[in-house]
Amino acid sequence: MMQGFLGRSIPLSVRRGATLVPALAILSIGLDPTTVLVLSQVVLSIALPFALLPLLLLTRDARLMGELRNRRRTTATAWVVSALVISLNVTAVAAAVG
Repeated sequence: MMQGFLGRSIPLSVRRGATLVPALAILSIGLDPTTVLVLSQVVLSIALPFALLPLLLLTRDARLMGELRNRRRTTATAWVVSALVISLNVTAVAAAVG
């Protein structure tokens, strides 16, 4: 995806190495792969609100989206679902830390 956006190509071997080397390092250290996977997902979930909230704000803006903006019902539903997802993520982070 970034290749088309930036107009640059990263060799396939470099891309594979960038994803394979960290996984092999974790395995070679002797960490439990399942625990590391769960922790990585918790870390990724921390970034989720920073994508969800601006998306909701931008898609309800009639000035920006024109006639394609979200309706009030869609926006309200999206806010409820986003609040649920964010609260579940906060719970996951709290469980991982504690």
